[in-house]
Amino acid sequence: MHAQRTEPEATGADAIAAAHQIAETLNLSSIICWTSSGATALRVAREWPAPPVVAISPNLSTARRLSLAWGVHSIVAEDARDQDDMVERACRLACKDGFAMAGERVIVVAGVPLGTPGATNMLRIAFVGQEMAGRG
Repeated sequence: MHAQRTEPEATGADAIAAAHQIAETLNLSSIICWTSSGATALRVAREWPAPPVVAISPNLSTARRLSLAWGVHSIVAEDARDQDDMVERACRLACKDGFAMAGERVIVVAGVPLGTPGATNMLRIAFVGQEMAGRG
């Protein structure tokens, strides 16, 4: 199966897709990809990470397509207002769907500015707070 794997390109998006190594090194509970087109989540999932990949997309068709990808749990959600809103909602949605618990850390991967397909350039390690675990 590894022989069929495509090699990463020398792009920021493929470099950030190596988030699986960070997540595994730090024993993070999940890798959350905020994605419009789905490319970010697919790049991360192709590395077969140990932590689950949670893809959050404002596009229903993207979320449906990602639900067919190995190891990807997809969620449809409104686009975030800003970076802080994106991270807070990513943590809350991961908690709600059982991919993170209060006190754990997750990794959030996205493109900034938000809503720009193909702009994956942000990786953030986030702490899931107690207040997020109780909200849906």
